[in-house]
Amino acid sequence: MTKVTIDALTPREREILTLIAEGDSLAEIAQKLSRSLKTIESHRLSIGRKLKAGNRVELAKIAISQGLVQLETEPYNTPNSGQALSLKWISEINQMIQQATGREMLERFCKAASMLPGVAIAAICTSDQTIGSGTCDIYSRVIMAVSDRGQLTKPVRYNAMQTPCEKIIENGSVMMAKGIRDSFPNDLWLAQVEAEGYLGLMLNNTKGVSVGGVGLVSRAKLDNIDVLREVVAFFAPRLAGAIEVCVQIEALRSENDRLHADLASPALDMLTPAEATDSNALSRSFQNIHRRVHQLAGTAFLSEFVNTICAEFGVYGAGICSLDHSLTSKTLQSVAFSLNHAQQDPIRYEIQGTPCDSTLTEGFFHFNDYAAHGFNNDDEFIREHGIQSYCGNRLPSPAGETAGVIWVIDQSPIENTESIRNIMQYYAPRIGAELANFTQFEMLMQERERLEKQLAKKSKPRTKTPA
Repeated sequence: MTKVTIDALTPREREILTLIAEGDSLAEIAQKLSRSLKTIESHRLSIGRKLKAGNRVELAKIAISQGLVQLETEPYNTPNSGQALSLKWISEINQMIQQATGREMLERFCKAASMLPGVAIAAICTSDQTIGSGTCDIYSRVIMAVSDRGQLTKPVRYNAMQTPCEKIIENGSVMMAKGIRDSFPNDLWLAQVEAEGYLGLMLNNTKGVSVGGVGLVSRAKLDNIDVLREVVAFFAPRLAGAIEVCVQIEALRSENDRLHADLASPALDMLTPAEATDSNALSRSFQNIHRRVHQLAGTAFLSEFVNTICAEFGVYGAGICSLDHSLTSKTLQSVAFSLNHAQQDPIRYEIQGTPCDSTLTEGFFHFNDYAAHGFNNDDEFIREHGIQSYCGNRLPSPAGETAGVIWVIDQSPIENTESIRNIMQYYAPRIGAELANFTQFEMLMQERERLEKQLAKKSKPRTKTPA
């Protein structure tokens, strides 16, 4: 992978990148540099294109890696700085897991979480039924990944009765800074590892159904337990998604075994050539897209997904947009947006009376003749690009709400609509979880800016009034 450098930036862009990494908003940068906000926004977009960075977090990481700014550790140790501390730990874990998915992501998370201050062991488990046995009750668990101070250990099966996992199954979480062994004296594993503190959370999929749990164990009093809970909760949607990826892989392996067995079956002759061709084409598309995106995460995953779906189906454009719930009108903000094989700058638009509005209402929506569907023919974007066809799917958030929309557009009728629909709906939970993580990370960055400003203001020496 090519290392990102700042060589392509102008001196002014380096200056703006430094200020962004130090936590200044674009409005504050405009004021400091005596430039208009519009000028600073143009510089920000140019920096993002040159460095292939989609948000402030990625820009800040690049600035730090290139030596433009130095990390300040002192603010994270000040009282009442839980938000800043959680952001620091989230960043550390994200560095470990951003290039992983499925079981590898679960293992990397456990390794990173078990190295957090005060934590000794991190584990992720799921129910026996989830991985396909179908023979055990809800208290039979399988540890899919476990790490002791950064060292992976062997996964095991166990019965969760009279363990903290039982309470997680019943109540959704367990938080005890100390005394966990006294509360669960029959849990031999807690005694074996000399556990003292414990934090456990249930992992739910996008439909709110439990797919497993994650637990952190300490061998002394578990300090900062509220901060650790916030960190684990931040990654919970992606952990649940990774568990489901593992389940899907197991299901695919079972399906492949069945297909191998069916190859010699006379029933195969009943499949028409057209159906066989469609099935093979969809399978190839799934494989091609998975090959391109499965190792990515965050905005890198979202951007590569829209690029790949454009290339795979030969469409003119594709986009992934988040729904802004803070505004009174329905508004979408693009997070990944590609036209004619080129990434586009982020856009924000009101969707009343647009195809995306119909997608949010119906869940899936498509057409191959724009004018025939009675949409606004005065739409400048549609007219400029000659858009004729559209295919869109609603994206769920981890909480089961609407996170946004994914869509493709073309200048001629879209072929393979059903294949596009299948792929959109397959990836919708993962995309929705990535959008939710992106939104939450942006909110944490804003909170970090606010905290650091308060700290700087509090630390500023007061001028004494002359007697």
